[in-house]
Parts: sequence; C-alpha cells; structure tokens
Amino acid sequence: MKPPVFDYVRAGGIEEALDVLAREGGDARVIAGGQTLMAMLNMRLVRPATLVDITRIPALQHIEERDGALVVGAGVRQADLLAWPGLSAYPLLAAALPWVGHTQTRNAGTVCGSIAHADPSAELPLVLVALGGEVHLRSRRRARRVKADDFFLGTMTTARDDDEMIEAVAFPKAGGGAAFREVARRHGDFAIVACAAVVRGGKARLAVGGVADRPVARDLDGDLDAALDAFAWDLEARDDIHATARYRRELVRRIGRQVVEAAGNEHGIDTPTSPVLSAPRGGEGRSVEISSPSPPLRAGEGRGEVGRHARHERRPISFSLNGKQITGDAEPRLLLSDFLRHTLGATGTHVGCEHGVCGACTVQIDGRPRRACLTLAVQAAGCDVRTVEGLGGGGRLGPLQQAFRDHFALQCGFCTAGILMSLDALFRERPDAGENEIKEMLAGHLCRCTGYASIMRAAMAAREEPDA
Repeated sequence: MKPPVFDYVRAGGIEEALDVLAREGGDARVIAGGQTLMAMLNMRLVRPATLVDITRIPALQHIEERDGALVVGAGVRQADLLAWPGLSAYPLLAAALPWVGHTQTRNAGTVCGSIAHADPSAELPLVLVALGGEVHLRSRRRARRVKADDFFLGTMTTARDDDEMIEAVAFPKAGGGAAFREVARRHGDFAIVACAAVVRGGKARLAVGGVADRPVARDLDGDLDAALDAFAWDLEARDDIHATARYRRELVRRIGRQVVEAAGNEHGIDTPTSPVLSAPRGGEGRSVEISSPSPPLRAGEGRGEVGRHARHERRPISFSLNGKQITGDAEPRLLLSDFLRHTLGATGTHVGCEHGVCGACTVQIDGRPRRACLTLAVQAAGCDVRTVEGLGGGGRLGPLQQAFRDHFALQCGFCTAGILMSLDALFRERPDAGENEIKEMLAGHLCRCTGYASIMRAAMAAREEPDA
C-alpha cells in the first residue's frame, strides 16, 4: 500500500497554508501528525491533489488557558498535551488522552488532527462534545468558532469548509466531576464503545462514542437506568465485525452508569496509566509554547514556489541518520520507511502493515519512537533519525539487543527492530521504567512468535544495564 501522487507544500506560516486552501479548496488536504491521513493515503481511500504541511508553523504550537478553556493549537502533538504540566486541571482530557492510540502514534499525531478527521470512535472528539467545546476555524474569508455539537456531522464528516483549516480547539473546564472509560479489543485500538461523563450541580451529561456515526451527548434526567436505556436505543447501534448492536447497547448502559457515578464523586476520576514517554515540558505558567520537534524553516524555505513540490518532482532531503548526515532525493509521496530501506540501504527498518498498526517500521525521530510508514520522507528533512542500525557499535550488539538475544526474545525477528527502537527510547527517557510502563510501550507493537513473555524478560533485564 503506497500513497497516490500529490503536490506537497510545506507552509512557512498560517497565511501561506490558507492561500493554498483558498486556491485549491477540496483538492487540498492539511497534514500535521498524519497518523490518520497517511493511513488513508496508503490505502488510497483519499486522493488529494495537494498536501499542505503545517507541522513547522510556530504560531500553531501553543497550549493556552483562555476564558475558562484550554486552547490547543493545530500543531500540538498529543504527547505534548499529555505531558503538559497543567493538564490535571482538565481531568476528563487527562483521563482520555492515554487511550488515544499508542505512544508511538501520540508522538506524531496532533490533537486538532483527531478532531479534523472526526472518526466516530476517536476519544478526543468525544471529550470535546462532552465538555461542550468548540473548534476554531480560519480561512482567507473569515475566522469562526463552531460548537462541537454542530461541528461533527457524521462519519469523518464535519462542518469545516474546503478552504478552512482548524487553527485550534478549545476544551472548557468540566466545572464539576468528570470521568472516562472505554472498551476496545486492546488498549490503544479504536473504542467499541467509549463514554465520557460530566456532572455539574447534580446534573449529568453523558457523551458516547463508537456507536453512532459521531459522538453524541445527552443530559440525563430522572431515573438513571431509564435514561441510559433510552439513550442506548436512540443511538441506533448496528451489528458489525467488531461487536453486535446488543453488545454496544449493554456497554452504553453499563459503563455509562459507571462514568456518571464516578463523575458524581469528587475523587472518582478514572485516569488510566500515564504516558510512558513524555514530551519536552514547557513552563509552569498558564500559557506554554510547545517547541516543534522538527527544526525551524530556513530563510525562504516553505514559502511560495520554494515550498511547493509537484507530483513527480524529486526533492533533495537531508537529515541525520544514526549520527551521520545523509542526503538523498525523493518524490513527495515516498514514505520514510521506503526511503530508509531502498534509497539509504537501512534495511533493519521493516515494513509490515503500512497503516500504523503493527509497529514493525518504528524508528526514532528527534528521540521519539514513531511509525516510519506514516511519515513522508520529505517530512524528516532536518530531523535526527535513528534506526536499529544505530543501537550497536563497532560490530557489537548494544545492551538491549544483547538482552533480546540472551532471553530468546525473538524468533522470526520481523517485529524486533521496531520493538527495540521503542524500548531504547523509553529507557533513555526513563531508565527506571516500571513493568507497566514497559507493557504500555510494547502495546504499540504486534509480535506473532514469542507471546511477549520473553520480550518482557529481555526488557526488564536490559533496564538494569547502564548503557541501555
């Protein structure tokens, strides 16, 4: 699965991005984290004529408390928000964020990107609806704010016009108790059913995702069981390959009651495991600018025709690979995984599912584990990229690799390179990472051979090595 051909514009500022959207309308798509869009491109579910990359626009890299709400810019990654020191003041958001994908995808995926794609099972749209938040839209014609209840129209369908981009989203404070729970096939997968509750002044508001074609919220009055039963039936659940309609309705009734009761208790916030790899932290004040993990644009780069790259035009790319500066060239649509393997010969990076699920292609970009199959090669320009070839040295295995060998933590080895890159990043960030943190990191990888027990033994042993 490979993306179709497209033009590529790395916008140097908001105005340039809006110019492209005004000119090309529905033929253009905005890309930031790309964790949903790249998977759709790889499967040819979307075929935009132009991608507008807003990743390196400084004005979109902000987390700010304003008018009783948390305003998150379009360039803020999910991992950045999860690591923000003030997040505890927004307990519903803090509870839901660890359930958004896996560490590896949160390191790239953006908060606003999840809102823009409006998957009916996604956690962040659900939280925005539960809190009564709003989406800040901007185009050349106007700037406007749309309430979450009005923004999500259906499955991956929103009220955004073709020439508009999401500039920020605003999550209001709960103003009372809040709680979140979801049921999925495995932690990090899209929810079969997710429920978020807010209780203010004795009144409960419940939002449900994963059942209807968009997240839906309702104020629950009177008898709770009767209100939940009516809500579950009104959602018009249907059978699919993941669950039956009856199962989904029962989940709405059961976990809906759980989150409402938890939200009604001042200490009932259900917060899952904290992130295992934190983003760089900002200041302790009420507003913080999140530094983009990618380098700033050089003078003239990404503006006008300099930043535009036509469909078949090969663009020179330069970045650090395992400590050495390399240069190559690639079409805009070339995936980083393919660029590493076929252009640079770094074949230790393996290619599996090509839609960000299996984890075999995981590499480190600026110190964070990320999916190379969901990253364009042109997006890595100027970054520090590390692959499994960079773990050892002088023809010898690194401590983590040696631990995998000693504890028989691999058989076919296809998934191993990606697992090593994730664990290496974890131990660099948290040398004393506990068993649950290691399991959380490993949840972003699929292995068909070992059953994970030997991988855990190897990881726990490598944790004790000072150079791991």
